[in-house]
Amino acid sequence: ITTRLVGSEMCIRDRPYAIVNKLCKATFGEYDSSLQHTDSAKEKYLDGVRSTFDACKTSFMTQAMIGGEAWAKPVPMPDGRLTWQIVGRDSVIILGRDASGIPSDVALCEKSVSADHHFYTLVERRTSFAGRLTIQYCLYCSDNKSTLGRRVPLASLLQYERLEDEYTFAVPIDGVSMVFLRMPITNCVDGSADGVSIYEPAMGLIPVSYTHLTLPT
Repeated sequence: ITTRLVGSEMCIRDRPYAIVNKLCKATFGEYDSSLQHTDSAKEKYLDGVRSTFDACKTSFMTQAMIGGEAWAKPVPMPDGRLTWQIVGRDSVIILGRDASGIPSDVALCEKSVSADHHFYTLVERRTSFAGRLTIQYCLYCSDNKSTLGRRVPLASLLQYERLEDEYTFAVPIDGVSMVFLRMPITNCVDGSADGVSIYEPAMGLIPVSYTHLTLPT
Protein backbone atom coordinates (compact mmCIF):
# COMPACT_ATOMS: atom_id res chain seq x y z
CA ILE A 1 0.00 0.00 0.00
CA THR A 2 1.37 3.37 -1.00
CA THR A 3 0.24 6.76 0.16
CA ARG A 4 -0.48 9.97 -1.66
CA LEU A 5 0.06 13.30 0.06
CA VAL A 6 -2.79 15.73 -0.35
CA GLY A 7 -2.46 19.44 -1.06
CA SER A 8 -2.17 20.37 2.61
CA GLU A 9 1.21 18.59 2.79
CA MET A 10 3.02 21.78 1.80
CA CYS A 11 1.38 23.61 4.70
CA ILE A 12 2.67 20.98 7.14
CA ARG A 13 6.15 21.09 5.63
CA ASP A 14 6.25 24.85 6.11
CA ARG A 15 5.01 24.74 9.70
CA PRO A 16 8.48 24.87 11.40
CA TYR A 17 9.44 27.85 9.21
CA ALA A 18 6.14 29.57 9.99
CA ILE A 19 6.63 29.10 13.74
CA VAL A 20 10.14 30.57 13.64
CA ASN A 21 9.08 33.43 11.39
CA LYS A 22 6.05 34.39 13.52
CA LEU A 23 7.99 34.28 16.78
CA CYS A 24 10.80 36.37 15.30
CA LYS A 25 8.30 38.98 14.17
CA ALA A 26 6.61 38.98 17.58
CA THR A 27 9.95 39.34 19.40
CA PHE A 28 11.84 41.74 17.17
CA GLY A 29 9.19 43.38 15.00
CA GLU A 30 7.43 45.58 17.55
CA TYR A 31 10.00 48.34 17.21
CA ASP A 32 12.21 50.00 14.65
CA SER A 33 15.79 49.26 15.67
CA SER A 34 17.36 51.69 13.22
CA LEU A 35 18.85 54.93 14.53
CA GLN A 36 17.33 58.18 13.35
CA HIS A 37 20.62 60.08 13.44
CA THR A 38 23.96 58.60 12.41
CA ASP A 39 25.99 61.75 11.83
CA SER A 40 28.61 61.30 14.54
CA ALA A 41 31.22 58.55 14.69
CA LYS A 42 29.63 57.16 17.85
CA GLU A 43 26.19 56.97 16.24
CA LYS A 44 27.62 55.25 13.17
CA TYR A 45 29.36 52.70 15.39
CA LEU A 46 26.15 52.00 17.33
CA ASP A 47 24.22 51.66 14.09
CA GLY A 48 26.76 49.10 12.90
CA VAL A 49 26.35 47.08 16.11
CA ARG A 50 22.59 47.20 15.66
CA SER A 51 22.67 46.08 12.04
CA THR A 52 24.97 43.13 12.76
CA PHE A 53 22.63 42.01 15.56
CA ASP A 54 19.63 42.29 13.25
CA ALA A 55 21.40 40.03 10.77
CA CYS A 56 21.62 37.16 13.28
CA LYS A 57 18.31 37.54 15.14
CA THR A 58 16.57 34.69 13.28
CA SER A 59 19.38 32.29 14.15
CA PHE A 60 19.23 33.58 17.73
CA MET A 61 15.51 32.83 18.00
CA THR A 62 15.91 29.42 16.38
CA GLN A 63 18.62 28.34 18.83
CA ALA A 64 16.48 29.53 21.75
CA MET A 65 13.52 27.49 20.55
CA ILE A 66 15.70 24.41 20.07
CA GLY A 67 17.41 24.53 23.47
CA GLY A 68 14.94 26.56 25.50
CA GLU A 69 17.44 29.40 25.83
CA ALA A 70 20.34 30.87 23.90
CA TRP A 71 22.91 33.66 24.08
CA ALA A 72 24.27 36.28 21.71
CA LYS A 73 27.87 37.03 22.59
CA PRO A 74 29.48 40.31 21.45
CA VAL A 75 32.82 39.70 19.72
CA PRO A 76 35.17 42.71 19.22
CA MET A 77 37.08 42.56 15.93
CA PRO A 78 40.67 43.78 15.35
CA ASP A 79 39.41 46.64 13.17
CA GLY A 80 37.16 47.95 15.95
CA ARG A 81 33.88 46.50 14.71
CA LEU A 82 31.60 44.47 16.97
CA THR A 83 30.03 41.25 15.70
CA TRP A 84 27.77 38.73 17.40
CA GLN A 85 28.24 35.01 17.97
CA ILE A 86 25.11 32.93 18.64
CA VAL A 87 25.70 30.38 21.40
CA GLY A 88 23.24 27.50 21.68
CA ARG A 89 22.30 25.73 24.90
CA ASP A 90 24.43 22.71 23.99
CA SER A 91 27.57 24.88 24.10
CA VAL A 92 26.94 26.42 27.54
CA ILE A 93 27.24 25.08 31.08
CA ILE A 94 25.33 27.18 33.62
CA LEU A 95 27.26 27.28 36.89
CA GLY A 96 25.17 29.86 38.74
CA ARG A 97 22.11 32.11 38.49
CA ASP A 98 21.08 35.33 40.20
CA ALA A 99 17.93 35.82 42.25
CA SER A 100 15.91 36.41 39.07
CA GLY A 101 17.07 33.16 37.48
CA ILE A 102 19.36 34.90 34.98
CA PRO A 103 22.69 33.07 34.52
CA SER A 104 25.48 34.87 36.40
CA ASP A 105 28.22 32.24 36.02
CA VAL A 106 28.55 30.36 32.73
CA ALA A 107 31.13 28.31 30.85
CA LEU A 108 31.20 28.28 27.04
CA CYS A 109 32.89 25.66 24.87
CA GLU A 110 34.29 26.29 21.41
CA LYS A 111 35.84 23.44 19.41
CA SER A 112 38.51 23.74 16.74
CA VAL A 113 40.48 21.24 14.67
CA SER A 114 44.12 21.98 13.92
CA ALA A 115 46.07 21.01 10.82
CA ASP A 116 47.75 18.10 12.64
CA HIS A 117 44.34 16.52 13.41
CA HIS A 118 44.35 17.48 17.07
CA PHE A 119 41.07 18.59 18.61
CA TYR A 120 41.19 21.82 20.60
CA THR A 121 38.47 23.06 22.95
CA LEU A 122 38.44 26.60 24.29
CA VAL A 123 36.60 26.87 27.60
CA GLU A 124 35.50 30.40 28.41
CA ARG A 125 34.09 31.13 31.86
CA ARG A 126 32.17 34.35 32.50
CA THR A 127 31.45 35.24 36.12
CA SER A 128 29.50 38.26 37.34
CA PHE A 129 30.08 39.24 40.96
CA ALA A 130 29.31 42.56 42.68
CA GLY A 131 28.87 44.31 39.34
CA ARG A 132 32.21 43.13 37.97
CA LEU A 133 32.67 40.76 35.06
CA THR A 134 35.58 38.32 35.04
CA ILE A 135 36.43 36.21 31.98
CA GLN A 136 38.73 33.19 32.19
CA TYR A 137 40.09 31.18 29.27
CA CYS A 138 41.48 27.63 29.22
CA LEU A 139 42.54 25.74 26.09
CA TYR A 140 42.55 21.94 25.95
CA CYS A 141 43.97 19.55 23.34
CA SER A 142 42.91 15.98 22.63
CA ASP A 143 43.56 13.30 20.01
CA ASN A 144 39.83 12.73 19.60
CA LYS A 145 36.71 14.90 19.72
CA SER A 146 35.07 12.89 22.52
CA THR A 147 37.40 13.95 25.33
CA LEU A 148 38.59 17.31 26.65
CA GLY A 149 42.23 16.22 26.83
CA ARG A 150 45.12 18.09 28.43
CA ARG A 151 45.43 21.80 29.06
CA VAL A 152 47.76 23.66 26.70
CA PRO A 153 48.84 27.33 26.35
CA LEU A 154 46.39 29.67 24.65
CA ALA A 155 49.10 30.53 22.11
CA SER A 156 48.90 26.95 20.77
CA LEU A 157 46.35 28.24 18.25
CA LEU A 158 46.81 31.48 16.37
CA GLN A 159 43.25 32.71 16.95
CA TYR A 160 43.67 32.49 20.73
CA GLU A 161 47.22 33.78 21.21
CA ARG A 162 46.09 37.29 22.19
CA LEU A 163 43.70 36.09 24.89
CA GLU A 164 44.60 36.48 28.56
CA ASP A 165 44.15 33.63 31.02
CA GLU A 166 41.97 35.84 33.20
CA TYR A 167 40.67 39.38 32.93
CA THR A 168 38.36 41.44 35.15
CA PHE A 169 36.82 44.52 33.57
CA ALA A 170 37.55 47.74 35.42
CA VAL A 171 34.27 49.28 34.25
CA PRO A 172 31.22 47.90 36.11
CA ILE A 173 29.33 45.42 33.92
CA ASP A 174 26.06 43.92 35.04
CA GLY A 175 25.64 40.26 34.15
CA VAL A 176 27.83 38.07 31.93
CA SER A 177 27.81 40.61 29.05
CA MET A 178 25.76 38.45 26.71
CA VAL A 179 22.22 38.89 25.43
CA PHE A 180 20.09 36.17 27.03
CA LEU A 181 16.93 34.84 25.36
CA ARG A 182 14.75 32.28 27.13
CA MET A 183 11.50 30.67 26.04
CA PRO A 184 8.65 31.73 28.40
CA ILE A 185 7.45 28.17 29.00
CA THR A 186 7.11 26.68 32.47
CA ASN A 187 9.68 23.96 33.01
CA CYS A 188 7.59 20.88 33.77
CA VAL A 189 10.43 18.52 32.88
CA ASP A 190 12.56 18.82 36.01
CA GLY A 191 11.23 22.02 37.61
CA SER A 192 14.57 23.81 37.32
CA ALA A 193 15.22 27.33 36.04
CA ASP A 194 16.48 25.95 32.71
CA GLY A 195 14.51 26.90 29.63
CA VAL A 196 12.44 24.28 27.84
CA SER A 197 12.58 23.64 24.10
CA ILE A 198 9.50 24.91 22.31
CA TYR A 199 9.87 22.01 19.88
CA GLU A 200 9.75 19.40 22.66
CA PRO A 201 5.94 19.31 23.12
CA ALA A 202 5.46 19.19 19.34
CA MET A 203 7.93 16.41 18.53
CA GLY A 204 5.12 14.01 17.61
CA LEU A 205 2.78 16.60 16.16
CA ILE A 206 4.16 16.81 12.64
CA PRO A 207 4.38 13.00 12.05
CA VAL A 208 0.79 12.69 13.29
CA SER A 209 -0.23 15.51 10.98
CA TYR A 210 1.39 13.70 8.06
CA THR A 211 -0.54 10.56 8.96
CA HIS A 212 -3.85 12.38 8.96
CA LEU A 213 -3.04 14.12 5.69
CA THR A 214 -2.23 10.99 3.68
CA LEU A 215 -4.68 8.96 1.67
CA PRO A 216 -4.28 5.38 0.42
CA THR A 217 -3.94 4.93 -3.33
